Amino acid sequence: MFFFYLFSRLPLGLLYVIADIFYLLIYYIVGYRKKVVLENIAKAFPTYTEAEKIALAKKFYRNLTDIFVEIAKALTMPISEVQRRYRIIGYELPAKMTKEQGQYIIFTGGHLGNWDWSLLAQASYCPIDYVYQPVSNAFFEQLSFKTRTRTAAYPIATKDTYRAIAKRRSLGRALGLGADQATNKTDYWTIFLNQETGFLMGMENIARKYDLPVFYLHIRKVKRGYYETSYELIAQPPYDNLPKFAILKKYKKLLEADILANPEIWLWSHKRWKYTRPAEVPLSE
Repeated sequence: MFFFYLFSRLPLGLLYVIADIFYLLIYYIVGYRKKVVLENIAKAFPTYTEAEKIALAKKFYRNLTDIFVEIAKALTMPISEVQRRYRIIGYELPAKMTKEQGQYIIFTGGHLGNWDWSLLAQASYCPIDYVYQPVSNAFFEQLSFKTRTRTAAYPIATKDTYRAIAKRRSLGRALGLGADQATNKTDYWTIFLNQETGFLMGMENIARKYDLPVFYLHIRKVKRGYYETSYELIAQPPYDNLPKFAILKKYKKLLEADILANPEIWLWSHKRWKYTRPAEVPLSE
């Protein structure tokens, strides 16, 4: 951990030089998940030429190495500097719901851009509980915890989600939930980026069970080291007459549009399509 603190203290400009070196190593020499990345891009963009697939893969790896050094920098970067580099647009409504009205709400989005900076930048506008999947590596688990909890963010392990919400939903906070991880334990399968894709049901199930408003977070990379997040209210209770999967359908459409607008900032190294839709589960919109 001491090494990471020293590394984090380096100027961001120097860290980006290191990121450029990491890119060369990871893409050209190590080939980190290169086969997975190129296969995913080929599935999502079947009309791309080989040159276009490779060009997008290179942009992705450049973005990935940038995120690596940015997350390291987040360990010591002043929160005011994070917020200067990560612009939050339209935070007034979720801030009003949580801070003034004491509501518990849901923030959802995809693995786009720098999600650690997003968490830190939003903290002064809206206190966040974030759901995470613990990793087996104790060092990276500790590093992630120290970085993300520099503000009032509160970590909730996936297995503890429902129990934690039951205890904390009167506190007036936002629950950060993703839904673009690979899964085969779902009833919602749809066409996403030209592939049959299963989406986690947790976000919609939690919203309905506890009558929570749901905001989708649009994330855009403006340029190197600068991002924007804007909020879109996609569902709010009562949900009694809302059709099944309605929240996830809206989420899927927004996420797909954001990926198509900035494909290089999505996590293409993730094995998103490793599962096949069970024959008994119908394909939805």
